[in-house]
Amino acid sequence: MNKTQIFIALIIVIAVITLIMTLLGIFPFENIMLNFLVFVFWLAIIAALAVIGAIFVGMIITHKIMTSEKFTPFEIEMLSMREDVKKIMEKVENIEKKLNEMEKR
Repeated sequence: MNKTQIFIALIIVIAVITLIMTLLGIFPFENIMLNFLVFVFWLAIIAALAVIGAIFVGMIITHKIMTSEKFTPFEIEMLSMREDVKKIMEKVENIEKKLNEMEKR
């Protein structure tokens, strides 16, 4: 596991422990600073999950839009480049034929 995965796993473990301790009443919520820190912690986790969810939704929408077309813009560009390469190859073959004819003379 790399450092990022370990960090994410640690955040998830802390979140679960915090939730369990909150449900069991171990956290005394009379302490206003602790209450604020727990709120900020959960707010950060929810925000991070919202961003990750938005990224996935964006990827799904983009995939649906791109697959409804016949070809993607990248594929169209590659096909046009393929045609250009074919034309250049034909020109090179013609030049090669002419050079071979000149050498035979």
